[in-house]
Amino acid sequence: MTEYHKIVYNDTEVIKVAEVNNNMHILHGIGNRSDGSYSVPNCSSEEALHVNGCGHYIIRQNDITTYRKAGERLDWQLLYVWRGETVILDAQEQEIGRMQSGQMYIYPPKAYEKYIYKADKNRETEVFWIHFTGTEVASLLQNYDIWETGVFSVGKSAEIADLYNKIFQELTLQNAFYNDVITGLMRMLLSYAARGRAQYGKNVEKNHYEVLAPVIEEMNANYASDKSVGEYARMVHLDKYYFITIFKKSMGLSPLAYRTKIRMDNARTLLQSTNMRIKEIALVNGYKDQLYFSRIFKKYTNLSPQEYRDSHR
Repeated sequence: MTEYHKIVYNDTEVIKVAEVNNNMHILHGIGNRSDGSYSVPNCSSEEALHVNGCGHYIIRQNDITTYRKAGERLDWQLLYVWRGETVILDAQEQEIGRMQSGQMYIYPPKAYEKYIYKADKNRETEVFWIHFTGTEVASLLQNYDIWETGVFSVGKSAEIADLYNKIFQELTLQNAFYNDVITGLMRMLLSYAARGRAQYGKNVEKNHYEVLAPVIEEMNANYASDKSVGEYARMVHLDKYYFITIFKKSMGLSPLAYRTKIRMDNARTLLQSTNMRIKEIALVNGYKDQLYFSRIFKKYTNLSPQEYRDSHR
């Protein structure tokens, strides 16, 4: 049985938390009122840029497939995988992309859409999505070089996650000039996506990235691990010091600094979007000592965990 927990603003239904057969956790989703859940408006717009709806899901235990016929959606969709994996399929059921943590994919209007959020008892997938439209969208995406790129990497960015959440909040509350605010936030989201692609996609030396891929995937999937640099190096059969050199050259950070960034970005998201205690957030990010976690977090954000939470609520 599906149970929905709803908040309704101005005849718009917001699902803040929902459990779908104990498998799908909807942190938030917004659209027009529909059949007891919610639906996202399906329309084009004469505005330069307009957001139709957005959401944030966690998939547990079993895969979930989304399917839309060609021509069904009239707007664009931008998917962003925070953790886990999403498989993109074409109309012949052939895999054309596999999104990992920190990667995006754009569906244009009227495209055939079929994608699978992958999950099992040992792994969850967390994903953000947004539907948008407008007369300037195609030129914006071309200028940012993030159209017709297939799956592309932007990194696991707390700034991007924050922008999805802020757009959701504006759609929810609909305060004065909210559409203008959303347009600005959407432009920022696309700008950060373009910046992330420039940093994590084009500038990574392909041969090094392919060598490091198992380590990067391991760090994103198991960021609470206390693996040493030597253990990471052995995963890809490299000398520890050579591993550190090419990792820093490819990723812009040392291996442990990169893992710390993943932990801090995840902590920021949890502080903003959940009511977990700070001690619990420290533990899930690999820190048994809450005070040590707080020192690292403040070094990273210039705010204590509690100050960060208070300033983002």
